[in-house]
Amino acid sequence: MITQTFVDTLYDSYKNQKALKKEVFPSDINLDEAYQVQHAFTEAKRENNECLKGYKISMTSPETQALFEAKEPLYGQMTDKQITG
Repeated sequence: MITQTFVDTLYDSYKNQKALKKEVFPSDINLDEAYQVQHAFTEAKRENNECLKGYKISMTSPETQALFEAKEPLYGQMTDKQITG
């Protein structure tokens, strides 16, 4: 189960540019929970004046999906502070 405390820890790390130890991350998280974390994390960014600007899609080839035992491409939200140019 993903908690708000975990999302807060991720956001604090992002905001303060601090690396997190791998022990912080749940080892039994499933794909649906991972996307829930991603959406909650993006909501935390929005609440702190970042604006959703687009999406990034990764692992689009069968080769990269095989490297991570994925069945489909992954996506993530991008905010104005993550886009340059």
